[in-house]
Amino acid sequence: MPVIDNKGTTHKVRQEISRRCIDSSLLSVLVVGGTVHLTGTISKLKTHPDIDLRKEQEQITHLLHLHCGVKDVVWEAVIK
Repeated sequence: MPVIDNKGTTHKVRQEISRRCIDSSLLSVLVVGGTVHLTGTISKLKTHPDIDLRKEQEQITHLLHLHCGVKDVVWEAVIK
């Protein structure tokens, strides 16, 4: 089993989230042993008011599994 670099994975996770059309400025990312913990608040951008944040969460989770090689994603974020 490969060792997952927490710092590098955190950077990749932030990079994937920043590509989405959501305001993640109040979102905290913590990677522990291949599990990503996302806490804080996510909201819609003023320029994209029609975005479905639940769908974005599912999409981000899928992309993190696919591109970053994480085992699990734990969402503890409040949706505004």
